[in-house]
Amino acid sequence: MGLVTFRDGNIASLQYYYRDYSPELQVLVRLDEPDSFAQFFGANYTRLKDSNVEYDFDSFASKMQSDFYNVTRHKVGGVIVIAVDFTAVEAVMNITGPITVSDGVMTSGNVADRLHYYSGPRGQR
Repeated sequence: MGLVTFRDGNIASLQYYYRDYSPELQVLVRLDEPDSFAQFFGANYTRLKDSNVEYDFDSFASKMQSDFYNVTRHKVGGVIVIAVDFTAVEAVMNITGPITVSDGVMTSGNVADRLHYYSGPRGQR
């Protein structure tokens, strides 16, 4: 999850909240909907990082804005959700070509492995 701040049409700051390491994302938030989710899992709360269980984006976006503010005190003007699977990432990498990162080069052939590596527990890196 990230927070992008714009000023005069330019990116003024960029802050990442890492899924498993940022304490803000571990805070419990109430699940409003869907009832079927809460009933199936027997839970009325989940961590902020796992709270995107709404069936439709309109209801999810406003709740995420509110929950994110309540947890971080960062007021956001909008919520963008981008979800792609590894096949989509590989296809994009076929167009963009290799991307140099701090510890090597990601290509369409190794991007899935690299993303697993970057998102894994710190002790496994």
